[in-house]
Amino acid sequence: MNTILDILQKEKNNKIKGGLYHKIQVLLTYNSNHIEGSNLTQEQTRQIFETNTLGIEASQVNVDDILEAVNHFHCIDYMIDNAEQTITESFIKELHRILKTNTSQSRLDWF
Repeated sequence: MNTILDILQKEKNNKIKGGLYHKIQVLLTYNSNHIEGSNLTQEQTRQIFETNTLGIEASQVNVDDILEAVNHFHCIDYMIDNAEQTITESFIKELHRILKTNTSQSRLDWF
């Protein structure tokens, strides 16, 4: 019997579209980033994940929103790849580092 982790790893490694991994990447990234103030739509988040592109309509899009969406995809992959590790302070800090890589916050002296 396959666990959810088995399914996620298989779909991730085989780049299967439309499955659980794909849905988690798009929906979790959209909702998490939206809570944090991202203005990307769910459709824009899906487009970034699926095609690594973003069609810009009449509205402006903050570059940090795009970077954090892409970085969030990497965070989910990191969590899947390391799902059997114990959650530690360094694990959480690594997720935060991945999430904020190349954003305007990462360039601040205090960050």
